[in-house]
Amino acid sequence: MIEKISQFIESQGISVRAFEIQIGASNGLIRKAIANETDIQAKWVLAIAENYPQLNLDWLFTGKGPMIRDDQYHLPLEPSASRMIPERDPRDVDRIKHLEELLTAREGMISSLEKTIAAHEKTIARDDQLIAALQQQISDLGGGHISHTKTSGSVPSVDVLLSASKEKHHR
Repeated sequence: MIEKISQFIESQGISVRAFEIQIGASNGLIRKAIANETDIQAKWVLAIAENYPQLNLDWLFTGKGPMIRDDQYHLPLEPSASRMIPERDPRDVDRIKHLEELLTAREGMISSLEKTIAAHEKTIARDDQLIAALQQQISDLGGGHISHTKTSGSVPSVDVLLSASKEKHHR
């Protein structure tokens, strides 16, 4: 996908830095991704879609279709104030399609974040089990004489561990 983003930037005749500024990315974020041929986070793809509605997201994601949408798409999303009676605008189909693509991109980002959260929850559960096992080992080493002075959370300090070890070896 980053290769297609690079092609799009070039087709727009703008610098990578100007593109980064337009989407709100930090200096070098897109440039480094292009140089390293690495993908970018979903939030940046969403920012690109929001800031460059002429970009065909089907082309960006799948390579199908033209890079640039039909010129009819580049009209304001808000109806003209001069219209007294609302009429069905044929460009609404393109607008709806673009909004659906944005929704799909956001759903992809949400799915990705949910997977990240689930992975972090598994890590936390595993760390909690490890902490409990270590606390039990510490308790066993000290025969119950360990002061549970804590540095953060429920992990005993290094001083507590060292004093427990010394007490065990001096018995």
